[in-house]
Amino acid sequence: MFKNLRVILGLSALCVGLAVISAAYAASSRIGNTGQNDLPCTGLNQTSTVTLTGFPASSTQNVFAAEIFTFERPTNLQYIFVRLQGDPTKELIGLGSGAESRAFNRLSEFTPIPVTANASGNVVVQVDAACVGAGLRIQATVTVWFV
Repeated sequence: MFKNLRVILGLSALCVGLAVISAAYAASSRIGNTGQNDLPCTGLNQTSTVTLTGFPASSTQNVFAAEIFTFERPTNLQYIFVRLQGDPTKELIGLGSGAESRAFNRLSEFTPIPVTANASGNVVVQVDAACVGAGLRIQATVTVWFV
């Protein structure tokens, strides 16, 4: 009787421990769009800021994946890059001339890119892009995964 009870209690403790560990390392994602008129095609670099919300104030978040999808883009796209807080050392993803309209980059969970949310609990992502064509523009959706 007591032998079975010890086994049951041991397995229960193991399951509770695994549940706590997996909850602490649960992944979440945030999606944001560039503004409708943020990235006009002028042949010069244009910058749009995407604010990802819902983090604890001043907390450190770890990015392990990013995706960009251009849903309105001219065929003469020169480039589009996504960077955390405008830092060129924290570039997440990019598309170049002739690329598909979607790109995905999965970093390792073991070497994520750290970023600190501001006092409002927001993480700012900068999108830089260039294209040519009067009256044309680029619009994109950015998805960032955090762990």
